[in-house]
Amino acid sequence: MEAVELPENLARMVFEELGQTAETIRESVALLRKNIKKTIPKPLLEGFDMSDNNLLRFLRGRKFDVKNAVTVVSNYVKFRKSHPEWFSVSQEEVEAFTTMTKVSNGLDAHLRRTVMIVPAAGLNVVTDSFLNEHPLTLTKFRIWVFEQLSWDPYVQLAGIVVIVSFQHMSFWDSARLYQMSSLYEHVECVRFATECSGFRVKALAVFEEPMFFGVVWSAASLFLSEAFKSRLRLCGNNYAILEKLIGNTDHIPACLGGKDSDDLLQNNWITQACDKAFHVPVASSVST
Repeated sequence: MEAVELPENLARMVFEELGQTAETIRESVALLRKNIKKTIPKPLLEGFDMSDNNLLRFLRGRKFDVKNAVTVVSNYVKFRKSHPEWFSVSQEEVEAFTTMTKVSNGLDAHLRRTVMIVPAAGLNVVTDSFLNEHPLTLTKFRIWVFEQLSWDPYVQLAGIVVIVSFQHMSFWDSARLYQMSSLYEHVECVRFATECSGFRVKALAVFEEPMFFGVVWSAASLFLSEAFKSRLRLCGNNYAILEKLIGNTDHIPACLGGKDSDDLLQNNWITQACDKAFHVPVASSVST
């Protein structure tokens, strides 16, 4: 089996909490491959990577429940067939939105990665002219980030926490942000992360939300699962709640009430993933 060796803390989680051994994992991968071929139409599987490492990311995200993993794989291949244009993103597009999005290299108390989105930090880069030249950029960037995250063993097994802060944004800044992609695209990106990527979004904390956020959320929530909606926290200016939500804030920038002296542009997991994706040839079965 060509599985990437897990860090010690994750290997312990797999054995102690999930009851998995090398043998049971081999059996689960083989069963998943068999059931995928049996239940998913062959045309949908064209181009899908059936390697051990690729199947493992779906198994780990569903705690080695083969039936649930088959469902996620089915959702994934259908999504890619429905939106092929969303999976073609350039380095320039990724780098533009990285100015307002950071994934922590550090982990929270529950071994989860934290995705931090501060739109005001990048609005001077993501201009109207840039968006006109690069349609669907925000949607493609989100899909690309979720796809990259799905290869991370920590994300596969522990999930992610998403923090969104609208600090330093005027009403018109917020309105412009929402116009960067349609409600349908917003909902589909959430669906890709929660139903097609194999990992779990453990919490979504929104700070300094604009006045019309409630209206947008009410419309979007009609299409979202109850499990995902239950994880939303509207926090206002109370950044202190992060300590309770994630257990520690050592990896959270000071601008979000954390203890990390780095800003959003420093020590960014996304930047490192971008360098790998666009500068280093990577075989489809290699995990990050």
